[in-house]
Amino acid sequence: MKRILIAAAAALMMLASCGHEPSGARVIDVSAPSDAVLEDIASDIRIIPLDESAGLIPEIYSAKLFGDRLLLHEYAKSVTVFDGGKFVGKLDARGRSEQEYLNLYSFTYLPQTEEILVYDLILRAIKAYHVPDMKWTRTIPMQDCKDYLNGFEALDEHHSFYAGSRNPTVWDHRRNAPSLTVPVPTAGGFFGGVGLTGSHFEQDRGALRTFIPGSTIKIIDVEADRYTVLDSLVFRPELLPPDFWEGDYSEEKAAVYQEAMAHDHFASGCYAPVLRGRNLAFWYFGGRRADETGATAPDIPPLHLYLDLKGRRQAVSSLHVGGASNPLQPDVCEGNRWGSVLELPLPSDGHEPGRVKKQLDELAAKGYEHALLLYSVL
Repeated sequence: MKRILIAAAAALMMLASCGHEPSGARVIDVSAPSDAVLEDIASDIRIIPLDESAGLIPEIYSAKLFGDRLLLHEYAKSVTVFDGGKFVGKLDARGRSEQEYLNLYSFTYLPQTEEILVYDLILRAIKAYHVPDMKWTRTIPMQDCKDYLNGFEALDEHHSFYAGSRNPTVWDHRRNAPSLTVPVPTAGGFFGGVGLTGSHFEQDRGALRTFIPGSTIKIIDVEADRYTVLDSLVFRPELLPPDFWEGDYSEEKAAVYQEAMAHDHFASGCYAPVLRGRNLAFWYFGGRRADETGATAPDIPPLHLYLDLKGRRQAVSSLHVGGASNPLQPDVCEGNRWGSVLELPLPSDGHEPGRVKKQLDELAAKGYEHALLLYSVL
């Protein structure tokens, strides 16, 4: 989650063009966001208590969900694996041998071989470990890849999809060379990076649904040798000039961006888009909300939610469980559902708890400290 927000704050917005284009961009109006209760908008809600018999949940830097298998990444250190809430094992293989890594910069999971793929930023290599025994299986050299593997995902046994400071790329591990590069004009410098912070793997379709941020955001499906644009999004109101992402980085541009971020209805990209037909839902990076004194929060803003379901459009500034005060944030996205890893018990907002909070409170009373809350709005 932190990686997602940090990448968002770095302003990863550019324009992509290639493949099949939709007939027209969909206008997304985020000028009047409102609060919403999960039980009122979610069509499917599932609660999975997490077994912590093997130790505490790590500080979550990023997370991934593949079916019932949940993987939690503690930055540079480890990956903890759960299956249906039951503890499976923990990968912590730091060291200097062939079977170890120095820095767990990013990771993904390959369901076909039940392997965790770890990208070591220092060694410039991917190391694979089998689940559940966490034994090293192979090393994939990446010395010819001159970039960071941000948003690192496995398309299949032989291809990875990533983006760093350059264009999004599919890397063919058999040839140790790229097999597809998505052309993205960049603004250079600080604004030149592309992070696949909104990507998630579609296991049943064998492709990666992600987005290319830009003045017009493209939601795309990526395969090993091609990609297809599924939808185009244009945000309103526009608080940045149309030519903002053209040219090189400058201190003036940084100041303009920070000023735009101070607005609560500023959208600077989207995360975890889910689509079914013309129904669309995604989280977006909203601006900082001012407090009673007019000052804005010093930290990175939370994600807001946008819904376009059967023609009903709604920007949600805070989605929360009925009776709970903390807003939900999406830690994982898989298929057409999102998931949040919650620390129990959830703080109350002073109102009568809804059915979801009651269930979570019951788990807390039984001694559970964390639960995975899965929900879908499509």
